[in-house]
Amino acid sequence: MSNTKLCVLGGDMRQLTLACYLSQKGYETALWGLPYTDSTDTVSAYCGDCSCVRCADPESALRGSRAAILPLPATTDGVRVSCNSANADSNNSCCELRLTRLMEWLPKGAPLLAGMPSDVMRAMARDENVKLIDYYNLEEIQIKNAVPTVEGAIAIAMKELPITLLGSECTVLGYGRIGKRLAYALHALGANVTVCARSEKDLSSARIAGCKALRLSDYQMCPCVADILFNTVPTNILTIDTLDKMPPKMLIIELASAPGCMDARTQKQCKQKIIRAASLPGKISPITAGKILFESIEQILVQEGVLP
Repeated sequence: MSNTKLCVLGGDMRQLTLACYLSQKGYETALWGLPYTDSTDTVSAYCGDCSCVRCADPESALRGSRAAILPLPATTDGVRVSCNSANADSNNSCCELRLTRLMEWLPKGAPLLAGMPSDVMRAMARDENVKLIDYYNLEEIQIKNAVPTVEGAIAIAMKELPITLLGSECTVLGYGRIGKRLAYALHALGANVTVCARSEKDLSSARIAGCKALRLSDYQMCPCVADILFNTVPTNILTIDTLDKMPPKMLIIELASAPGCMDARTQKQCKQKIIRAASLPGKISPITAGKILFESIEQILVQEGVLP
């Protein structure tokens, strides 16, 4: 085993999978605040045995570590690392790590890898001269995560709709990494797909792929009738006036991060059913999502000189 010690703090099955792969590469991997009881057997079944060290407290996990890896998102309240008692080891009754303590216990010079760190966390890292790296910003993670996101979105649609996707009318807002792959998949399943995007390049690409294409501005003025609407645009583009022109039976699946396609007031007035389905990879394919994190985080640690 390598003398390099890494620690993984908080999170879910994704982080447990990440830690398992790190330990299999020969790195001493310390864990704290992870879902050992419910998830260890599942991770082992798909990833093989691992020799991670479970620590009773975060200070022990951090001691001597060359780098610390936090969950995605790293914090939900700007005060603590994302972890709750339900994810803790049965021997660890208090699963709490405040960011102030984290900065205090982090070994000097050790980089801190975090998913979507808050502005507060970024400011603390600057004040403490800690190198904070947002691994979620990596393009490769975004691209790879599009696959489980699309699979999850289609699974939700199949569960919620009383009709088949074959022959259904589907609208996809946005034609980025997720929107493009989603439109392809729906078209392959026999759905009639309309893609709404801003750029002529995206609209042309959608038409070549066999989809109908509509400028987003035109859609906002005169939306097409659909059985289901998938949104991948993280801005408030739908108003109540636009929604009133759509059939009440239409299902809306929100795949974009906050604030999504409509504001809170519009959501309350919306007659259509809305399913918020952001962060699907960790929910429906945590093993795959964890492997994606491992592949990218290992490269970051190599670039930072932590790993050979």
